[in-house]
Amino acid sequence: MKKIIFTATILILSISANAQMKSQYTNVTSFGGRDGTIDMRVEGGKQPYTYLWNDGSTDEDRINLKSGVYTVMISDASTCTYTVSFNITQPEQFSNSTGGVNRFTSQINVFPNPSEGILNIHFTGDNANSFLIRVTDVSGRIVSEKQFGKFNGQLTEKMDLTKQSKGIYMVEVITERESYNTKVVLQ
Repeated sequence: MKKIIFTATILILSISANAQMKSQYTNVTSFGGRDGTIDMRVEGGKQPYTYLWNDGSTDEDRINLKSGVYTVMISDASTCTYTVSFNITQPEQFSNSTGGVNRFTSQINVFPNPSEGILNIHFTGDNANSFLIRVTDVSGRIVSEKQFGKFNGQLTEKMDLTKQSKGIYMVEVITERESYNTKVVLQ
């Protein structure tokens, strides 16, 4: 059985300089297995980088993972931090999934950016049975989240963040097969 590989590029925002984190992860290939992986590459910012995972690991990359949510706080030498989560899934107990390589093909456009709080989110991607739009602040705290049913490949949605503080936020669209992140500035 081939592993399905997911990739994403996430901007890590810091005071000293912008950094970029590219990640690639694989889900567990069999029910109850421990072969999930997370591979990250951080560029920019002020080296060295440190990593602190929600399970106590301080490694940059992860192997032999079981299904679950893995959250890492990445810090650079200027003590600028960013938190990102990975949801490692597994097939259902009686699945006959054959797997294969899945290229990241979705796009998200959030406008206006910067915004005064009303965001227009336009997302295109593969059809899915369900998906989620999540907005987090720079510490990783969820400030808004909306679950949707069947997805036909395109979505335009308005989100009201007028009650949130000015600052930088991450907008994430999560489908069954992939997630996509982009930053937005509230002014």
